[in-house]
Amino acid sequence: MVNTSFLASKNNVDKLILGYDGKGNKMPYFTTDLLKGAGGINSTTSDLMNFIKLQLDYKNKAVALSQSESFNTGQYTIGLNWLKYKHDNGNHQVWTDGGTYGFTSYLVLYPEINSGIVILTNVSDDEVPGKIGTISYKIFEILQKK
Repeated sequence: MVNTSFLASKNNVDKLILGYDGKGNKMPYFTTDLLKGAGGINSTTSDLMNFIKLQLDYKNKAVALSQSESFNTGQYTIGLNWLKYKHDNGNHQVWTDGGTYGFTSYLVLYPEINSGIVILTNVSDDEVPGKIGTISYKIFEILQKK
């Protein structure tokens, strides 16, 4: 993942797009070290596709550990930084999402069909996370039919 780094800095800011809030205002880059592991990752769709390929390799011990169940509510489970949902047809979706000032992300894996989807936006407001989750699920429905 050669184009992935922690936090915006003067060394990489020229490669980053601008982020906006829901009203179209430019937002500052996330630069605090305090939460860099939770919200300070800058990446590209290409690097994240490589990450998806890795996360679909369940023979990899680190992958298995990162997705191993630590909490179970029945249909939903949580494993480290991943959420997991079991659909009525038995298929699972494993996802993580997040955002910082002006940016929202959603990455979901569908192990039974060996697929994953990543959606990145440069807008952040209360509605964006739900919208990109819905878009991702519509893509999944199309993928399932193939």
